[in-house]
Amino acid sequence: MASLLKRQLSQSFSRVECVSTCAGARDALCHRDYDLIILDIGLPDGNGLDLLRRWREEGYNEPVLVLSARDGVEDCVGDSTQELTTI
Repeated sequence: MASLLKRQLSQSFSRVECVSTCAGARDALCHRDYDLIILDIGLPDGNGLDLLRRWREEGYNEPVLVLSARDGVEDCVGDSTQELTTI
């Protein structure tokens, strides 16, 4: 899915980067600003929503589109949908 998104977005945008881990995402965000971040919830080394919470706590305010292959509401937003709208 990531390679398909990267290929399609590269046709319209000059810079599209793809990382596959929380560690890679943290590193990328520390080194440059982004107009938009597409974040998967299920990363191999952590949970994308936990990563997003940490980013917000650290003051990063880039817009984030969260994607997931999970289909349950609890899997995607946890116990509180209010929490998702504030992170």
